[in-house]
Amino acid sequence: EHGYPSPIQDTKPATDATYHSMLDVLFPLAVQDSATFLAGSHNEHTVEYIREGIARHGIDPTSDSVYFGQLYGMCDPTTFLLAEAGYNVIKAVPYGPLTDVLPYLARRAQENHGVLTETQRELQLLRKEMRRRLAADAS
Repeated sequence: EHGYPSPIQDTKPATDATYHSMLDVLFPLAVQDSATFLAGSHNEHTVEYIREGIARHGIDPTSDSVYFGQLYGMCDPTTFLLAEAGYNVIKAVPYGPLTDVLPYLARRAQENHGVLTETQRELQLLRKEMRRRLAADAS
């Protein structure tokens, strides 16, 4: 329509590969203090890719160079584990008129259907964390 190829990938693996290649450009810039970036992902594979990239480039996880980001209410156990390990994490809360926010959230849910199917696993992780905290309080 505008005379250039669509930036939308045809498959999820192609989307992930493009996103990872963009991260590979940003990591060296973060090392040089030329960039600070927020890597938003609900995808466990991509979260692990980012963690490995931080380690591979010798970036201090507590520095202001790299942040992880997810939507509030999605992948909370992943967010908690990242924060507990010392990484910078941000939860985004979409805000605005319902007519603007709902299509955005519906699109994120559609893109992350794999996340939504892992509800049982997240519940198990939350139960485990609750037991851990209760045991720590009892000590």
